[in-house]
Amino acid sequence: MNKNIKIFSLVLATLFVASCDNNDATGDSTLVVTPNVVGSVTPITSTLSFTATNNVAEVNETEFEYKVTLSAAQSKDVHVQVSKIAGTATEDADFTFDHEIVIPAYSTTGTAKIKILKDRKKEVTETFTLQIGDMTTANATFVSKTVSFSITNYVSTLLDLSFAFNASFNIGFNNPWVATLPSSGTVYNLCAIGYDMDFIVLNSSFSDIGNYQAATGACVEKLSLNGATLPNGTYYIVYDIYDDSGLSGVAHDGFDIPITVTYGKAGAIDDAVFNQESDYYANSYDGTGSDFVIGVKLLNGIFTVQNSFNTAIATGRNANAIKAAVDGSRSLRVKN
Repeated sequence: MNKNIKIFSLVLATLFVASCDNNDATGDSTLVVTPNVVGSVTPITSTLSFTATNNVAEVNETEFEYKVTLSAAQSKDVHVQVSKIAGTATEDADFTFDHEIVIPAYSTTGTAKIKILKDRKKEVTETFTLQIGDMTTANATFVSKTVSFSITNYVSTLLDLSFAFNASFNIGFNNPWVATLPSSGTVYNLCAIGYDMDFIVLNSSFSDIGNYQAATGACVEKLSLNGATLPNGTYYIVYDIYDDSGLSGVAHDGFDIPITVTYGKAGAIDDAVFNQESDYYANSYDGTGSDFVIGVKLLNGIFTVQNSFNTAIATGRNANAIKAAVDGSRSLRVKN
């Protein structure tokens, strides 16, 4: 036999022996699952209880962590399923949880989390119960365990309000003012040209209370009234045309500028929309001016949102008391 052929035959034989003797333990046929392995559940978060209902306040958005421990490591991953089995709380709105706990091969522990979520809804106390482990668990003996929660509604002290006043309008191409606008064409909107409305809070004496959160130059202005610190009484929120960006001095078809108010108090007043009454609309030809938007009554921490019929504040547009208060506040507030 040729010498080179003998050497080639020897190499093949060596490779064949090596492939048979060196098993890499990746095939199912070579893995041996340890029998009688038992799983147990214990909390990682110290406040988590598996024996009593966990009473939690949603405002804290508490996160709980726990672990599943095997009595011996397995040569395959162990998957433990978790599911909601009871309760009025809604997943992803009121809470979230890991639906599966994976204990990796050759390890003895896997971890999972449960998180309570805060929302703005006015709700009663809600509950839910999770079951950890079920009949689908393989490669370990696992007696299912339950954990229960009772979620207390979050009630904020703040009445939150936002004010939108954007509007679209048309001006001809031949108007020299068009060149100063950021957009091209004939359709523009108040936000794009830098039109600026501020919103000022007055008390029942039409005095400015100094809350300038909604005097920032933003196109949608926002402010909050704190029922824990604000004195009882009736308050009037009025608009002030701080800068009309030259709109009133340009020839155009005049249009009204209605204000849309979104208001809500987390846990007490569900978010809702109030449309400013048409008697108090600003107009595009108003270079300055101020008038009523919405009323708010506060009594011992309880807010009531009111329109002009529930609370008489002014007759006609730009009532003198409102205008005087807003004009006086211009030198006080700072544009952010």
